Amino acid sequence: MRNKEKEHKGFVDNELGISEWFGAIIRYLLNFGKKEFNNIYNKEQFKKNVIIGYIFKVIGIVVLFLFIFWLIGKQ
Repeated sequence: MRNKEKEHKGFVDNELGISEWFGAIIRYLLNFGKKEFNNIYNKEQFKKNVIIGYIFKVIGIVVLFLFIFWLIGKQ
């Protein structure tokens, strides 16, 4: 039981970490590099980065499915 809890926590931590990185990179690119990356990727900005990264991933999945349906419909 204890190993499963650790495994699940690791998955959640990885998912948040990926969302945070996507969010920080997107925010950095939207600022055209005017702000330093360290100012965007820090503990104070964690929640913003995760939310933006999560929205980016959801939009990416929706676009992927739309593209697949478009390819299927084209046949």
